[in-house]
Amino acid sequence: MDNTYQIITDATADLDPQTAAAPELKVIPMPVTMEGRTFHHYCDFREMPAKEFYDHLRRGSMPQTAQINILTYLRAFIPPLKAGKDVVYLCFSSGLSGTIQSAHMVMAVLREKFPQRKIVCIDTLAASVGQGFFVYQALQRQREGDSFQQLCGWAEERKLQVAHWFTVEDLNHLHRGGRLSKTAAVAGTMLQIKPILTLDREGHLQVAGKVRGTVKAYQSMIARMKETCTDFTCAYIGHCDAPVSAEKLAQMARDAGIQTTLIAPIGPVIGSHVGAGMTALVYWDTGR
Repeated sequence: MDNTYQIITDATADLDPQTAAAPELKVIPMPVTMEGRTFHHYCDFREMPAKEFYDHLRRGSMPQTAQINILTYLRAFIPPLKAGKDVVYLCFSSGLSGTIQSAHMVMAVLREKFPQRKIVCIDTLAASVGQGFFVYQALQRQREGDSFQQLCGWAEERKLQVAHWFTVEDLNHLHRGGRLSKTAAVAGTMLQIKPILTLDREGHLQVAGKVRGTVKAYQSMIARMKETCTDFTCAYIGHCDAPVSAEKLAQMARDAGIQTTLIAPIGPVIGSHVGAGMTALVYWDTGR
């Protein structure tokens, strides 16, 4: 393993528990405000358990998320730089947040303060378990001995080959958040319409299709995976407090040829926008 550099990501990266606990990874927490209370989301859910958070959403709460501020970035980046390590930050998609702009501002200052160190920000163009999958793969490469330059080159080359497929369970939550009309939410719920979402080349969220029923949504996601997956070694499964559904999707992925499925709970930063019950499938594919 190359210990000369530090991989850092942020709490929009939803990680499987083993990766989240990896001592060589640093994850920057992010603030969430709900019902007048502000807490920070860490990958171990130390300030609010996942079930408690999603129970609030099921009762109609609408949390608000905020970008990482400059002070938080400084607290994350300075310690490894002082320890003599280079830093690579695998950042949340610029197509979904302006967080990366603050990161660039901080890094410009730190490059002057630590001119002997290399500091790179990679726009993953990914989110949630897609970002988590990418971080997991980056850690594997660091453990296998990739240098700083090799890892950064790999990241830029492969980031658009992370396939994201999501299906949302709670259309009423999308309505409460202003992302869906009341009529569409009511009709969609009655007809069991399940939107299938993905990310495009700019890291923007797009509706890829709509089907009736969760089973058909999963079948559609698996069919897309069988058609475009380039590496069946591992896939990431994400869920918003829906472990039974996640395991069902994971089993379908394994039946389709995936060797290892890693299940990651989706945290409040992403969950605030998609609601309880969402499930996701992520894997390597031919590219967006």
